[in-house]
Amino acid sequence: MCFICYIGILCFVDESREGVTTLQEVKDVSGWLQFMTTAPITWMTACAHYIAVGDSNDGVHYSVVGGFGLNWQYADCKAVQLAISPNGDLVWRIHQGVAYALRNPALTGNHQKKGDVL
Repeated sequence: MCFICYIGILCFVDESREGVTTLQEVKDVSGWLQFMTTAPITWMTACAHYIAVGDSNDGVHYSVVGGFGLNWQYADCKAVQLAISPNGDLVWRIHQGVAYALRNPALTGNHQKKGDVL
C-alpha cells in the first residue's frame, strides 16, 4: 500500500487484491477527506470498525474503516435505517416497519436470516 499526493488530491493505491492495483481518489475539502460512495445515499452510520450507508432503494453498502480508502461491499439485507454501537457489537436495522437486531455482527455471511424480528 502506498500513498501518492498530487496538488490538492491524495490518491490511495491498494495492491492487496490478488495482484490487481486499484487507484481511489481521496480529496481534501476544507480539512475533510472526501470519499466517493457507490450510489446517492440517504443515511449513514459508523462505528470504530466500519461504515454503512443506505441508498434510495433501501440497499445497504458497507466498508471497513482504516487507512485512506473505502472498499464498498453490498450487504444482503435491506434497511431504511441502521444503527451500530460504537464498538460494532450491536447492529439494528429497520425495514418495512419492522426492527431487526443482528445476532452475530460480521462483515461476511448472510445477514438477512440472522436478524431477530422484534
